[in-house]
Amino acid sequence: MSVDDIGAESGLGGGSSLYRYFSGKEALLVALLDESLDRYLMALPSPTDDPMADIRLVATTHVAITMEAPDLGGLFVRELRSLSSENARRIERRSGVYLGAWVSFLRRAYPDTPASELEAAASTAMTTAAALILLPHPRVNTDHEALVADMIVASLSALERAR
Repeated sequence: MSVDDIGAESGLGGGSSLYRYFSGKEALLVALLDESLDRYLMALPSPTDDPMADIRLVATTHVAITMEAPDLGGLFVRELRSLSSENARRIERRSGVYLGAWVSFLRRAYPDTPASELEAAASTAMTTAAALILLPHPRVNTDHEALVADMIVASLSALERAR
């Protein structure tokens, strides 16, 4: 992906104007990926006494954030592998914090479920929303957010069998 493409997808403008703010393509990508992660991390709710309501809120919020900035989310999925190993590890660590938060919410609702299953369920839920923005046209649009969140919550109920 070229710097012009990144600028166009991010809404920051084209090519050479971006170099006023970033030292190069990778610095720009890292800033955009950090922004994407910040959106998700800052939107995590505080746990309540209703673990299932918390899971619904986490799923609904995740889908809404994914759908409100689909180009940014798509950039994350497509460009992570183009980063240097140092930057990729840093972004992956931050992504791991977000995955860990999902797992914590799931653990409260499904305390007897093995950690590996909780991680698999959380990853699947998160990538379900990501898949929507990567599908070829017609895209799922914001009118479908509630449906997608409901589908994610329903799929997570498969963890019930471990209770």
